[in-house]
Amino acid sequence: MHRIVVAALAALSLTACAAQTQRQFATFHLFDDGFELLQAFFKTGRLLLRLLLWHRPIILRASLSLPMIVTFFLLALLAGSLVYSVLAIVASLRYLAVRPPALAKAEPVSILKPLHGLDLGLESNLRTFFEQDYAEFEILFAVRESHDAAIPVVEKLRAEYPHIPTRLIITGEPPYPNAKVYSLHKMMAVAAYDLLVMSDSDIRVTRDLLKSIAAEFQDAKLGV
Repeated sequence: MHRIVVAALAALSLTACAAQTQRQFATFHLFDDGFELLQAFFKTGRLLLRLLLWHRPIILRASLSLPMIVTFFLLALLAGSLVYSVLAIVASLRYLAVRPPALAKAEPVSILKPLHGLDLGLESNLRTFFEQDYAEFEILFAVRESHDAAIPVVEKLRAEYPHIPTRLIITGEPPYPNAKVYSLHKMMAVAAYDLLVMSDSDIRVTRDLLKSIAAEFQDAKLGV
């Protein structure tokens, strides 16, 4: 019985590994062929588990003992983990090797920041947007109520960086359930520039964020 429990736990680990692999590789759209092979491996592992748990007499007639089956299954699980690790490392290296194109012209940018409450590290997160190494940009903030706890933090940063164009918008209660979308809609309506950068209050960025984004949007074929 305990061997069957071990096999079941191994199958659960295999399924979790497959789900994590699918999320990561779908994110980067890398190694489609390798991912299909990995999926085939996982399907084989699940089939082996079904044979182990549901068709045990058939396996025993094939002269394979239960300990041998469990051993082979765990070895297959280990091999799949190694394949996944190698693919994840290669994908990470390819991702890090990507460099944005050179920025030929700094198009003005409007940064949209929907806020609600005092998040952990809010001041530090927002400060990174005020300190962008970029020629021309504005920052728009939106809160639902005039007594929102994020407002004093925003006002403090606006006083520290008076040369950065900013605007604070009190949106009021949204007419539909998604308050963040409503805040973004309000900020987009008054944004001064066409190139928009939207991010949540818990995002902290490097000084070259706007340069990287603007460089990508130099491609005339790129747009929404």
